[in-house]
Amino acid sequence: MRESNKSRSKLATAKYLIKPTLQVFSIGTAIMLLLIFVALSEGLGYQISATLSSTHLIVKGHPCEGVICVGYYNISFAGIFYPISYATQSGQKSETFNLVYQPPLNNPHIPTVAEVREKLGASIAVAEIWKNVPYLFVIGCIFGFLAMKIVWMANTKMKKKCSEEELMLKGKDGWTK
Repeated sequence: MRESNKSRSKLATAKYLIKPTLQVFSIGTAIMLLLIFVALSEGLGYQISATLSSTHLIVKGHPCEGVICVGYYNISFAGIFYPISYATQSGQKSETFNLVYQPPLNNPHIPTVAEVREKLGASIAVAEIWKNVPYLFVIGCIFGFLAMKIVWMANTKMKKKCSEEELMLKGKDGWTK
């Protein structure tokens, strides 16, 4: 009988700890995804400038059909979203690039500098964000914990207020019967 009560007690304690932990992790994951979305937005998460030095059309019908773009880029990531990149000395990059641009089938054309910059910035930012996902998850969980703490405090305050009103209605204050 004692063992049964101990196991029930442990199970109740585990349930008591697991539910809030899962709630914090789920809120943390949602916040992390929001931060990743912002970090991958040009202008908010990173700034890129690119110069296009040449474009070469690849032979039509070739498996790599498209345009080869050659140029130089300079990209700078926002430190708040990419701190691990800065710690690994890759928060700012300046390099030459060779990019195969494959325009849509219904709109074949030579890409503009803006189109090349957009594609290049997105591919570099996606590659760089993977280093920073653990950091963004921790930040998301911190905000998730704070949100859960605020909800818990508000809930506790509300229960206390309701129990005080209940005591008043039952006549425990000496003024009512």
